Amino acid sequence: MIKNWICLLFTVLCLVSCKKDNNDATGGWEKVNNTNLGSNTISSIAFSGNTIFALDNSTAKTLYKSSDNGASWSALTNIPKTVVSIAVLNSYVFVGTVGGVYRSADNGLTWNVAATGLPVTEGTSDGCFVFLSNNSLYARYKGLIYKTNDGGSTWVGATGTLTTSPQRSILNTGFYIIVATDQGVYYSNNNGSVWRKSALDLKVVNAFLLNGETVIAVADNGIFYSYDNGASWTTATFKNETNKVPYAGCITKSGKNIYAGLKSDGVYISANYGLSWTKFNTGMDPAPGVLDMAVADGYLYIGTNGNGIWKIKL
Repeated sequence: MIKNWICLLFTVLCLVSCKKDNNDATGGWEKVNNTNLGSNTISSIAFSGNTIFALDNSTAKTLYKSSDNGASWSALTNIPKTVVSIAVLNSYVFVGTVGGVYRSADNGLTWNVAATGLPVTEGTSDGCFVFLSNNSLYARYKGLIYKTNDGGSTWVGATGTLTTSPQRSILNTGFYIIVATDQGVYYSNNNGSVWRKSALDLKVVNAFLLNGETVIAVADNGIFYSYDNGASWTTATFKNETNKVPYAGCITKSGKNIYAGLKSDGVYISANYGLSWTKFNTGMDPAPGVLDMAVADGYLYIGTNGNGIWKIKL
């Protein structure tokens, strides 16, 4: 009898240890950088192979890199202009600066200008922000968005006849182009020749994500999803948090799960195409403001507002 009870207890303990929800499946978040990266305000984070790039958004705006999973970091001082953003596409590392775009093919050892087609003038103080959307590289400069189709060698306008500005973000689904501006979200199904304004008056969209046939928008006043390529939008819900209106600044996905970074409340996760969201902050107390996020080698990494870089195994 005692032996049977012991076997039963062992079985129950095994079942309990295997039953894990989204928040404790991996033991929670862990800090990546043991030493401060400037002000620890990491506004941009990107990966090139085993190298991590992180931009400290302090006054100095220093770009750091690590080749040992964040154990040690070095500042990149060989970029001619002040860096304001970073993105990695294929084998190139791109930085947006106050003097246009620079490109590196050797993980930051050397940099070359990659700004042909961008209306950048010498001595300008306007930042040129590079970003990825649906595996394409874009640059935002003086309120307009540009795209490169040749790895940064040349740039062209990405929004066709749309002159509404400033333009904040863009998504090309392959059939539709969706653009967020400060005057609302616009969409086009003929490569930008004709534009229509979305039914929902979204004016503060920070990024788009395409998940299957669903378009998700993260904004200063919530998270929204669209089944019709941006023509209409529905407000996502937040489980167990009545009337929550998140200030969402970034979004990414891994497998079936989607992750959104909130600018004052850590990370939220959705397992149903962005319709509803729950907290994903185990191990971070208090939850930091999230400025950027990236998925690499089975981990989700986040850059935070004053608390450095964190990661969690997915």
